[in-house]
Amino acid sequence: METTADPSRLDDRIARRLKALRVERGWSLDDLAKRSGVSRATLSRLEKADVSATAAALGKLCSAYGLTMSRLMLQVEGSAPARVAHAAQPVWEDPETGFQRRTVSPPTPAFAAEVVECTLPPGTHIAYDRAPHAGLEHHLVLLEGALTVRVNGTAHRLEVGDCLRYRLDGPSAFTAEKRQSPLPPHSPVTAHAMTVSITTLDDDGLLKRLDGFAELLHAAVLAGASINFILPFSRKESAAFWRDTVVPAVASGERVLFAALEGEALVGTVQLITAMPPNQPHRAEVTKLIVHPNARRRGIARSLMARLEEAALNRQRTLITLDTRTGDSAEPLYRSLGYTTAGTIPGFCRDTATDRLDATTIMYKAMPG
Repeated sequence: METTADPSRLDDRIARRLKALRVERGWSLDDLAKRSGVSRATLSRLEKADVSATAAALGKLCSAYGLTMSRLMLQVEGSAPARVAHAAQPVWEDPETGFQRRTVSPPTPAFAAEVVECTLPPGTHIAYDRAPHAGLEHHLVLLEGALTVRVNGTAHRLEVGDCLRYRLDGPSAFTAEKRQSPLPPHSPVTAHAMTVSITTLDDDGLLKRLDGFAELLHAAVLAGASINFILPFSRKESAAFWRDTVVPAVASGERVLFAALEGEALVGTVQLITAMPPNQPHRAEVTKLIVHPNARRRGIARSLMARLEEAALNRQRTLITLDTRTGDSAEPLYRSLGYTTAGTIPGFCRDTATDRLDATTIMYKAMPG
């Protein structure tokens, strides 16, 4: 919707332009549905302005028409003067997510570049299946909050003031991190000076810290970690994983759970799976090595793995195996810890934010017996 004027007027103009674009190309609603991936029923309602267009629907339609969203909005709004007053800059809002898009400097035939200001509510995730134009150039500057952007198969976590420059050739996804953090509100200098302790938790200990584990996993998935879950992913789903899957496995002794604690704050975790087939009593498996996005690059993952390997040896496990998404930052970490690559499996796991299938690297480490 448009916040500088009556929202329904912008919805009506978008509806008329969408219909005109389809008619100009001689496409039926069925033709457009096949080209865009938007259902015929939704297209019909959009062209009648019965519903407001979402960011996902507009992204698919722009791709089908070969337009950027800014170019579509230019056709809806008309040409802009040399000076674009703040009050005159049209603002469109996605009714589904609350995502807002302000056209700061609208596209015109005289200029190649355009400037838009986008606002994503904390915890919001939006994804686009494809680029409207292959190789479209973007320069993204983060003004507030924390944002994970996945473009061309790579996830980038941005903090205030960071700039991400890229040419878009395929799917893209944007995830705004929630403002709350499990880390205590102390200064950056104090935070890095505090000691992180690695401890083993039983099922009761996990249940007592269930909220912290739910937040940890949720934050990691929103940041693009490939740990079996895909977006959208709620904190409720995160809590259910720990409560329904991990608690029983820890209680039965099938898994050993480790927690990295900074004071009382949970900043990381890893699990050692010891439940193996009868012919593999010497083997154990690493799963769910997670460090909170706000606590990375401090050696926490390395400390967790050292404690896990010690526990494996105490249980007479002389072979440790694991898998990780090929190309992720965890892969060189495991190599530095002495893990050997056994091979890769193409198309093994789905990307966190898109339908792309990624390869997985299988690794192992022989422990002194």
